[in-house]
Amino acid sequence: MSSSTLRILSWRSIQNAINTLYKVPDYINGPTNAHANLRLFADSKNQTNPALTIKPRVILYRDNHAWCPYCQKIWLFLEEKKIPYEIKKVTMFCYGEKESWYKQIVPRGMLPALSIDGKVITESDVILAELEKEFGVLGEGGSLLTDKSVLVNRKLERKLFSAWCSWLCRESNWIESEVSAKNNFQSACKVLENRILETGNGYFMNSEFGISDCILAPYVERMQASLYYYKGFNMREEHPVIDKWFSAMEDRSTYRGTKSDNHTHVHDLPPQMGGCYFDKFSINENQSIREMVESAVDKVDCPKKSQDTEIVPDREIDESKFMEPENCRLEAVYRVLKHKDNMAKINPVKGEPFDLVLRAVCSEMLAENMKMNSDGFKVDDSEADSIETLPRGSGLASRYIRDRLSIPRDMSFWAGRRFRQALEKVAGVKEEGGFCCEEDLAEYESDPAGVWGIPYEHRRDSNPVPFRK
Repeated sequence: MSSSTLRILSWRSIQNAINTLYKVPDYINGPTNAHANLRLFADSKNQTNPALTIKPRVILYRDNHAWCPYCQKIWLFLEEKKIPYEIKKVTMFCYGEKESWYKQIVPRGMLPALSIDGKVITESDVILAELEKEFGVLGEGGSLLTDKSVLVNRKLERKLFSAWCSWLCRESNWIESEVSAKNNFQSACKVLENRILETGNGYFMNSEFGISDCILAPYVERMQASLYYYKGFNMREEHPVIDKWFSAMEDRSTYRGTKSDNHTHVHDLPPQMGGCYFDKFSINENQSIREMVESAVDKVDCPKKSQDTEIVPDREIDESKFMEPENCRLEAVYRVLKHKDNMAKINPVKGEPFDLVLRAVCSEMLAENMKMNSDGFKVDDSEADSIETLPRGSGLASRYIRDRLSIPRDMSFWAGRRFRQALEKVAGVKEEGGFCCEEDLAEYESDPAGVWGIPYEHRRDSNPVPFRK
């Protein structure tokens, strides 16, 4: 693809390329993923159809988007212990109506819920205790949820959670209160760091992952994302011991499979948390933190550039532990092909502007993949369209997709990152090297009649029902 002309493949050519280049993972027995409805952890080489020979005792009811931190705790435990289980995905209150079938099982509609041999359990801590009772503790020589040392860690986690909420979810009208909230959060972080240092192994208490890490992971992940976006505060840079803990977690395939990204979290958290507030007092180059971070997030994910000049969150992950898979762009294209018809239904932009920009983005990702793979395969471009400018509306369609992409529901972390970058590369403003008109960007930013902006009070714009297949 040249810098002045887009060579846009047909959907048939894109599908043929994916059929040739991409091997769909084993969602049932392979690495942790958000797409499975059944997990068996069986050796498929030795069992023709493991699903026919193993009937899981356990059913996990979790949210469809993988946004719920309490669900993530249970998900991590099941994956770490390799307990066979079914997954039934339920709508969270903030992005749609709760399913009637689920209310018959759990009348209050709470998530997560777990069924063991037909017995339904709610409340994440109660579920973890029951899992320990039935299947044992996490790790060799690991600790029980009720052990004194674990209870100490639970109190630290709750203290950190409280300090985070006080800073993030309460608007400060005076700079003194903003600074005080930040200091309170950092004090809680230091206590947590001292606790981690007691082991010297990166994890809590043990030399390996345990129940304390399982409980801590979901919310610390969300703290890092939200404070970077709303407060301009990088938790990993400010607290190196916590950063080391993050790296240890990101070295685990189970955690990587459940992990979301900064962009998803900062847009899904406000309705869950009752609101998230920007630091309106800090100033950087005559711009408020809000203006600085928001404008940069619009350009892919967040304010800082990595060494390869791609705009990504600074230290969002430890890339030496959480390395980019070679096929992540192919995964993104595969997932787009799977859901493109439903994407078209919910996007406010219809027809050619939507179709062209989505094909252009898939074409861009296939071109990038061909640079990385020298297997001799040649994409058929005989039906390709060659254009210099995408039509009015294409930029709006692409930004709507970019800001509503849900990681890991729609695709894994690295596939999501590369997909967002391809969206922005193709659909950027023409004068800045993209292929869209400036009017699209202006309309998206002004958000007339609330069409484009992401709502803070709910996420009904992200109804999961069309994307369940």
